[in-house]
Amino acid sequence: MKSCFFPLLIGLMLTACGSESGSSETGGDTSSDPNGVTSRTDSLQAITQQRGEPGIPGSDIPEQFWAMEDGACYAYGQRIVRVARSGAGEVVAVFSGSGRGQCDASLAQAVFSTGTDGDTETFFGIVGDLLLLERTTDEEHLIRIVDLASGSVVYETPYEEPVEIRDGGLLYGEPAEEFESQEDLNAVGVDCPESGVWFEDSLAVGVSIRSRFDLTSREATLTDDVTCIPLL
Repeated sequence: MKSCFFPLLIGLMLTACGSESGSSETGGDTSSDPNGVTSRTDSLQAITQQRGEPGIPGSDIPEQFWAMEDGACYAYGQRIVRVARSGAGEVVAVFSGSGRGQCDASLAQAVFSTGTDGDTETFFGIVGDLLLLERTTDEEHLIRIVDLASGSVVYETPYEEPVEIRDGGLLYGEPAEEFESQEDLNAVGVDCPESGVWFEDSLAVGVSIRSRFDLTSREATLTDDVTCIPLL
């Protein structure tokens, strides 16, 4: 798989490879291991945070939380978000209001809802007027950002973990470029500390650049942070 951003790696000529560390506003753990490897399983365990706080690290904390038979319901100011399990994903519905009664409203009353096009979606949190979702297709995982004021999708992109909200931006990894030999890695100036072990174990090495989507300007830019990932 060749990704469109990857030629920029050559210009970076990085000598180290690892994910950027830091604490989130909600206290979620976004650290990776010392070798810059972050597993999707580990990261998704942090998606549902403690004390009924859903969403990726750094997303808004709900003011109230109600458990429901098929999921949960969260209050964010004058919005209620109902998350109901549905197959491998969730049906996410957002309603105007602030009371528990909105948790039982019909989808026809929602200002926005998922589950209408057959794709699997998961609630990734709320940030102000923006709803964050993960959409899973047969080929990839995508982050979707919905402007609840207009009901329109303002950003959608494939991503790699780790993912978080920090300093007014959504930070995520670009789809990884795959390398099958140490020589190929050396040719672009990337040093992945564990690459030798992974190649010996018959694994490929994925290299992912981290991007930042500014939630105010709604523009995405590449950072100089790179993560190395073992690939089957």
